[in-house]
Amino acid sequence: MHAFGNGRHVGSGHGTNIEKSFVFHQQSLIGTSGINHVTILGLTIGLPNKLHEKRVINIHTQCFQFCLNTGTLDLSHNGWGHRVGLVGEKLGIFNEKGVNNVNWTQAQNDTPITWYKRYFDAPSGNDPVALDLTSLSKGMVWINGESIGRYWVSHLSPLQKPSQSVYHVPRSLLKPKDNLMVVFEEHRGKPEGIVLTTVKRDNICTFVSELFPGQALSSLSESSNLRTVAHPEAHLKCAGKKVIHSIAFASFGNPEGLCGNYSRGSCHAPQTKAVVGKVTFHYHATHLS
Repeated sequence: MHAFGNGRHVGSGHGTNIEKSFVFHQQSLIGTSGINHVTILGLTIGLPNKLHEKRVINIHTQCFQFCLNTGTLDLSHNGWGHRVGLVGEKLGIFNEKGVNNVNWTQAQNDTPITWYKRYFDAPSGNDPVALDLTSLSKGMVWINGESIGRYWVSHLSPLQKPSQSVYHVPRSLLKPKDNLMVVFEEHRGKPEGIVLTTVKRDNICTFVSELFPGQALSSLSESSNLRTVAHPEAHLKCAGKKVIHSIAFASFGNPEGLCGNYSRGSCHAPQTKAVVGKVTFHYHATHLS
């Protein structure tokens, strides 16, 4: 949630996976005589979807103003209003039809609850395109009116790193020139630090196991009954005219990690890489002749 006093952003707060409810405290929320306006912008990243579980998400409007002379003022019945969605969303300022529905000013760093826009040309070549959003904090990005998703690079893992900071931009969304990028930044980011880059993805990988046996290839007779035998297998293919020329890692056992970052586990067959190499390069030699 983001809190505003008389139209001025005064702070933000959010729950965690453990402490889902939280209290936001700000001493300088309002401070002028007469009528003051308190506004709260609430957002949700997502909710668990489990059987027999019901969870209600809301903001408790039992807000208080602490004054030295008058004590505590209860604002829970002071005529709260409710509006769904942002004005920028309703005006569609993230696409070409609506981008001119508002007056844009010179962008400034570290400004919360701000929309940014700029135009860019598509990178040459056919390599995948990505946005490096390390300089931002939390929000959403649109390319030519299509959302490429949320980002939250300021929320760090226990390893003090963001779970993701580079975001894929499908080339199917891009024009050769004048592509519109619109960013909604919730916290404090530096939009001039956004980097449009191409990414080399020349490593391909796969994982097969007994739990994913693949297609049944043969049947054997066992006590006059047919028994289907399934062989775990995987097929790797390079894009375009590229071919597989080397094997970086192969393990028959219980490798650890994820695709692109595997390591040997406690069980490993030393001859795995040589065996896979024979099968892989024989396969490609046959099909390239």
